[in-house]
Order: sequence, then C-alpha cells, then structure tokens
Amino acid sequence: MVISGAGVLSVARFVGKMNAELWGDLLADEVQPEIYAAHGIEFVNQCDNATMHKKKDVRARLKVIGFKFLDQPALFPDLNPVQNLWALLVLRVYHNGKSYTNDQDLWTAIQEKALNITVAEVRPYISSIRNCLCQVLLNKGMYIQ
Repeated sequence: MVISGAGVLSVARFVGKMNAELWGDLLADEVQPEIYAAHGIEFVNQCDNATMHKKKDVRARLKVIGFKFLDQPALFPDLNPVQNLWALLVLRVYHNGKSYTNDQDLWTAIQEKALNITVAEVRPYISSIRNCLCQVLLNKGMYIQ
C-alpha cells in the first residue's frame, strides 16, 4: 500500500518472496505512475531499513527515474505511517468477525477497503511524521508513545 497526503495511491499484491529487484520493479512500474499522477515529480519515498530497501544498484536505478528516499529504522512503527493504515485496513477487512474462504476473496476485500480509506483518514498519519521525528530525537532514538 502506498499512501501520501493525497490518500491511498496504490495497493499491489505480490505472491511469493519479495527481493530488492522485484521491489524496485514494483516501484518503477506500479507505484511511480500513481505518485506522479498525484504529486508530479516532487516527492520523497519513505522506506524502513529492510534489506530489500537498501540494495544500492536498485536504489540507483530508482533515483535515475526520480525517486528520493527518506530512510527510517526497521521495525520502528512510530515513524512509519503506513503501518497505522495497515492496522485500520485490518479492522475494516475483518469487521464484525468477517472471514474469507479463499485468497481471491480476501484480496478483493483488501483492495475495496484500502481504496475506500479517505484522504481525511490518511492525512493525520502523514502530518504527524515531523512531530514523531522530533519526539524520537528528544527521546535519544528510543521508542515514543
């Protein structure tokens, strides 16, 4: 799921094991057109410190096509607004104990619920990043509430 101040931009499904090259292809082929449509060429892509997000040749290829990166520590959800949106999405997909009998039904529900998340619901998570970064600095890199 790709989010910005313009809302949910993209929800993509990948089956199998993701690696840096596939991640780069996904960003270049599926995500970049959505970002450009919403923001033009002025955007920053926020990444956690997952191995696939750090591979130098993949990053170099993405930088050539306009990606700029804001790196975040791995497993630091306070600084990763998309984690909060995933939590909201899970609540909506499984609302009232809903269950799914196959992968396709689940994927259809994920797409539907993700694309119905409003800009007003996304913006507080995006706009809180600056405050969260300041809190982490004041807390000397430790977790924040």
